[in-house]
Amino acid sequence: MNWRRQSGALIDKQIDFPEEFGISRTQAFEALLYLRKAYPDFDEQAAGVAWAEDQINEVSQEYVARAEKLGLYRRATNDDQNDEQAPATDDVYGESQLVRMRRSNEARAQSEEEARLEREKAEEAARIAKLQTEKTSSSDAGRKIPGQDTSDHLGVGASSTATLARPVERKAWVKYYEDRATLIKDKAPPPISKLRRLLPSFLVTLLVLGGCYILHTAYVPPPTSARYFPDLTPGTATISLLAGTMLVVLLAYRIPPLWRIMNTYFISVPAAPTAASTFLSTFTHQQFNHLFFNVILLYAFGQYLHEDVGRGTFLAIFLACGTVANYAALTSYVLRNKWNMYAFGSSTGVYGVIAATCLLRADHDIEVFGVRIPATGLTMLLVFTALEIALLLRGGGAARGISFEAHFSGLLAGAACAGGVRWEVEREKRRLALGTNLGGGEPLMVQTDARTDRQ
Repeated sequence: MNWRRQSGALIDKQIDFPEEFGISRTQAFEALLYLRKAYPDFDEQAAGVAWAEDQINEVSQEYVARAEKLGLYRRATNDDQNDEQAPATDDVYGESQLVRMRRSNEARAQSEEEARLEREKAEEAARIAKLQTEKTSSSDAGRKIPGQDTSDHLGVGASSTATLARPVERKAWVKYYEDRATLIKDKAPPPISKLRRLLPSFLVTLLVLGGCYILHTAYVPPPTSARYFPDLTPGTATISLLAGTMLVVLLAYRIPPLWRIMNTYFISVPAAPTAASTFLSTFTHQQFNHLFFNVILLYAFGQYLHEDVGRGTFLAIFLACGTVANYAALTSYVLRNKWNMYAFGSSTGVYGVIAATCLLRADHDIEVFGVRIPATGLTMLLVFTALEIALLLRGGGAARGISFEAHFSGLLAGAACAGGVRWEVEREKRRLALGTNLGGGEPLMVQTDARTDRQ
């Protein structure tokens, strides 16, 4: 529909699609309304005029070529044109002034029309070049990820007009891997029931939650002598490992032979879901600025959560929140038949870490990069949530491409993890008060004052 609107073919093809595409007139009309709302400055009428002129020229060239082949027509030579410019007349008084004025007016009108068409073509070319420049500058790699849009943050957005109107030319071998990486080739989701789309991912989510619980209860931190980087704090080492893993995934998206694997297993696609993507999409980023933003938030809040609960519980919270939020977003898209969506990014796990950090320090000030903020953790979380809601309601272009379903699910999952940790600590306090020491597992810490007490 965007190509028809950009090329001017909309006046000819209208909004009807072949039956094999499975696109109804209502869907096509909604797509057209969306494009008109997203790009209101585009002149459909001018594009339609240009399309009609191109079609007329093509038909005229076919008939002229056919007439020349049959010997019915001969192109005018330079001599013929000179004769036409000086037509013979039998009038002894010569050519009249009215005839000369008419020819002059016709020539001037033709030149003005040609100038107008050239000016419109130049303006259209400049507009398309500007859109392509904006598209290129918004992508660190300067390329469109195969089968996906390079929208910022976690979530989806319609592909840009420049990309649809003027596809990026690629080398043949890159085009081969791009075609293989396209998950849905017939523009329609596979005929899979909603249960089959959700059940495998649900089982993977349960499996990840079980592994996270084992990690939370059974992980024993190594002694300092056994650590690879003893000079780094445990929190810095853990977050650096997560950031390094995300960087490897981002770099893998710059290798064309890996595109199909990455699109299949590292991006959650409701139209063609893969169970493993519910977990692996937490580590996926396609732009450096998206990765940088998430790593900064993870380091700012994760350091203190790691200090409060230890490495095993910290990793369990991050992985569990990321997986649960990804599955919640997938479920939301599938139940609402949002087949054009896809989701990726560590925002789900990061938001879970933020919520858990703020709630475990709910009654005490929060530190970010060593700077104490004069606000309790609960206040900080409420402000953060309010900003997210404001972005959802009035974000405009800034909110485009953000999966708010995943973000809010991550916050709720992090809050649930913090509640579970507090419940375990209170239970252990009561048992210790009764003289029962339940050893095992990694010691937990909770913020009770300006310092942290080990339980």
